[in-house]
Amino acid sequence: MLLITDRILVPTDGSEQSLRAAKKAARIS
Repeated sequence: MLLITDRILVPTDGSEQSLRAAKKAARIS
């Protein structure tokens, strides 16, 4: 599954760790 944040594609496996990384990426972008 890919989580799309603005311009960043973050591969996620549904774990909290990957979700946190996606949130950080969303904040940075």
